[in-house]
Amino acid sequence: MSDNVTPTPSTERPIERLGPDEIGTLFLFEALDRGQLGWLSEHSCVDHRVAGTVVYAEDEPATCLFLLLRGTLSMRRKVRGDDVELTRTDRRGAYAGAMRAYLDVETTPTYLNSLHAVSDCDFLVISADSFAWLLRTWFPMAMHLLEGLWVGMRNSNEIVGQRERLLALGQLSAGLTTS
Repeated sequence: MSDNVTPTPSTERPIERLGPDEIGTLFLFEALDRGQLGWLSEHSCVDHRVAGTVVYAEDEPATCLFLLLRGTLSMRRKVRGDDVELTRTDRRGAYAGAMRAYLDVETTPTYLNSLHAVSDCDFLVISADSFAWLLRTWFPMAMHLLEGLWVGMRNSNEIVGQRERLLALGQLSAGLTTS
């Protein structure tokens, strides 16, 4: 990983950074030490989004993790063509985005949902590469547990999906023979 990976803000303004003390007020980072908070300050930036902006879209490459600093966001997902709101929050520190960036099991992770700025929002943005490096380096045991959980869930979903398809095929076949 490059030592100075910084996400690109949505505008052409100069890069704005939060100091370590302010980053430490976010619940996700409250237990980090001063050095870790300093690293986060150097490897993140503040991104301002106006109300109505799509912060990221479902199925795009998952390049950044977004933490809400101010405003209200809405997380949405397409379900059979309908745009379904999964959550709406104004909780400072709420996060979304490149949550699977730390996994070695995917080559190109994508966003599983879309994130929208309901009101004007400020986000702390961390690149997926920096987030992955942070988790792998600072929390190796947790990484092993999370990867195991992810692989287990993915395998279970594949087995359940195969079983559902076989049952549907059996029902279709049974319906054809009784007709």
